[in-house]
Amino acid sequence: MDSDKYISLFVSESREHLQQCTAQVLEWERSPTAVEPRDALFRAFHTVKGMAATLGFARLTELLHTAEHLLARLRDEGRPPTPGIIDLYFRVVDVAERGVVLAASGEDERLDAMVLLTELESAAGPQPTESPRTRSSVTTPPEGRPIRVQLRSGVAMPAARAAIVLRCAESLGEVMAVDPPPEQWLADDFDGAFSFRIRTEASGDHIRRVIMTAGEVTDVRVGGEVIPRPKVKRQVKVDMDRLDRLVRLTGEIVVARGRVAALIDELKDSRLEDAGHEMSRLIADLQAAVLSARMAPVGEVYQRFSRPVRDLSRQLGKSVRLELSGGEIELDRVILDELGEPLLHLLRNAIDHGIEDPTDRVAAGKLAEGVITVSAHRERNAAVITVGDDGRGIDEEAVKARSGWSASGDGSSGLLEVIAQPGFSTAEAVTNVSGRGVGIDAVVHWARSRGGTTELATQRGVGTTVTLRLPLSVAIIPVLLVGVTGQRFAVPLGFVSETVRLPTEERLKEIAFRGERVPILETLTPGRGKNGDPRHWRPGVVINVGGHRAALAVDTLLGQEDIVVGPVDAPRGTPAWINGATILADGRPVLILDPAVLIQGEAP
Repeated sequence: MDSDKYISLFVSESREHLQQCTAQVLEWERSPTAVEPRDALFRAFHTVKGMAATLGFARLTELLHTAEHLLARLRDEGRPPTPGIIDLYFRVVDVAERGVVLAASGEDERLDAMVLLTELESAAGPQPTESPRTRSSVTTPPEGRPIRVQLRSGVAMPAARAAIVLRCAESLGEVMAVDPPPEQWLADDFDGAFSFRIRTEASGDHIRRVIMTAGEVTDVRVGGEVIPRPKVKRQVKVDMDRLDRLVRLTGEIVVARGRVAALIDELKDSRLEDAGHEMSRLIADLQAAVLSARMAPVGEVYQRFSRPVRDLSRQLGKSVRLELSGGEIELDRVILDELGEPLLHLLRNAIDHGIEDPTDRVAAGKLAEGVITVSAHRERNAAVITVGDDGRGIDEEAVKARSGWSASGDGSSGLLEVIAQPGFSTAEAVTNVSGRGVGIDAVVHWARSRGGTTELATQRGVGTTVTLRLPLSVAIIPVLLVGVTGQRFAVPLGFVSETVRLPTEERLKEIAFRGERVPILETLTPGRGKNGDPRHWRPGVVINVGGHRAALAVDTLLGQEDIVVGPVDAPRGTPAWINGATILADGRPVLILDPAVLIQGEAP
């Protein structure tokens, strides 16, 4: 087998399984007598071990085999794990993750796990003698007993998994007449069903048990039984670079569609108009399909958090429960790959600064165990992710003493602006957890770089919640185009509530909008006042950021359009409310506005 072509798949699949291992160890720690976490841990270790063994990674295979052996002993003897064994399995996961990286780079022999192996073997104890009941006195036919195997639908590396099945079978006797032959397992139409014959005196039940240990096996038939072949939903893993190129090309097609539509409008040909409408529909379907292919659930990031929260809370002597929800919400893979680090910053801040010591919580009338929640939900064209705690809240007096900030007038938005300043911290000393003043600053700047916003809500003695509003996709976004003195700007449609007419009266600072007073933003039209328009009104765009609304004054509304987002290398002095740039169908550049900065700039 050509192992090189499987390395990248081995790494991605192994990391996924090992992340699941961390979650299972945490669950096992919470419920030591539960069976499912232990069995799930065994299955995950076995799957990674099988892939590692097939690719020839001996050190990693040995580690995971020894970890499996201890799990099997605990299962057979009905022993719950001790705290020492739980810590041992956390270390196994850590070392295995390092082993995957070393193995993928061709350095499996550098994995040093001798101390850990010794501890695992010591915890398992001496190996009991094997029961003679696993053998049968049945005489094996000379041609061997027929075996049919069905692998799980959609299993990664089916050829490698089938090879592991044969290796397990060979431990029982001579294997022959493999159908289809192994060289055909690499074909795209291999659905994981195959058969072989084996000369062995083992019983049918024992044969099944041994083959099932290969992992990812859904059925084993011994004798002439036939396995019904399931309908397989085909899945293909695509390299992200290829997918990114496909997204970029789709974006260029969207821009070209706009140019073609403009030409069709000029020519006034009904046949061209019909063809143009059909082309627009097909391109819209293509755009939706391509973008959906790059979406992934937030739950993939959630898997990284339980272990750091557990370790850090123990390090600080605090009791913390992490609650996760909304893992099914999908985000652009580009955003999702970067989201973990900002959320870890927020979690570390919540544990260190937010959650009190157990004694302090009890004295304040709270439960000794603090709660941190991470949730996600959809709002129009944005994903909203919140990280909240039921801790002490932000000490505004301490912030004021450090910065001179006053809470009058600007509320939580002003507080966020202060604590997000580089280097700002209320910690009395710098530790390896916090105190350098980079956490919130990094979160705010990352969210803004991805076209999102950050909001803060805090109440002393009750807790703090940080909300991130992020676009679902960073490749192509719908915008509302507006014109001001001949220049065009793009307002992300996810922040637009509706368009309104603004009176042109001088010194008018706000308008009534749906039962509330909304300020008028003259950011793009400073000092314009009454402009002599005979209509006595001008267009306005009501933008909404986290429930805070404002009416942005403009000269003209140019319509909606899908744009390909590009970063802007802004020179010194560029307004903070410019968040990117794009090229429209006519080839002219357009600046993309940041509604969050526009509204924050309106705060008194």
